[in-house]
Amino acid sequence: MERELNFEELFHLYLSKWPVLVVSLVLAAVLALSYSVFLATPVYVSSGTLYITSENPAAVEKNIRETVNLSDLMLAQELAKSYEAILSSNTFLKGVAEESGLNVDYKILKKMVRVSKISETEIMQIDVYNTDPQIAQYIANIVLELAPMEIERIIYGGQATIIDPAELPERPSSPNIRNNTIIGALAGLIISAGVIFLLYLFDTKIKSAEELQKITEVPVLGTVPEIS
Repeated sequence: MERELNFEELFHLYLSKWPVLVVSLVLAAVLALSYSVFLATPVYVSSGTLYITSENPAAVEKNIRETVNLSDLMLAQELAKSYEAILSSNTFLKGVAEESGLNVDYKILKKMVRVSKISETEIMQIDVYNTDPQIAQYIANIVLELAPMEIERIIYGGQATIIDPAELPERPSSPNIRNNTIIGALAGLIISAGVIFLLYLFDTKIKSAEELQKITEVPVLGTVPEIS
């Protein structure tokens, strides 16, 4: 027989079990922190940006193109998806792998390189992820250098100009130690609270005369005192 859910009783049960909840929270947080610090492999990301246009730009200075009209901007934004596909293509990444001289397969590069368009702009961002920060920077800059030629080769009138070359990342982008620790602590708290709730819900023991009378709807005539 399952216990009838009583929120007031459940609340007091959680209050009485607060040491268990606290220990579970702390233990899970420590485990998540230990994993993030000692076991998880740090991953670095090196990023650079390209200014994309639909025709040869007159000038690019301080990330602002000097000669541009509305139709060019709209066309460049529409072409952004095509540019993303080109710079993520197998053909392009094979060229990047060959140019790098690192003896890395293009399929691995496909997992390392992320191409995205910065919202409401004609700027594309190149992100390269690797466990070695120098390799991440090196490959990102090769992508940036080869991108304009590949875009011009495929799209008539397409043009891309490097705005920011990739820099050497100083800190890993993952694991996020702070977030992992918080998530681990919350997970420990939720799991322990769930276990306590299930034990409460399926506990069929009758703990008082009042509870027995409530279940059976029969008055209790007497009780047997506990003999110590």
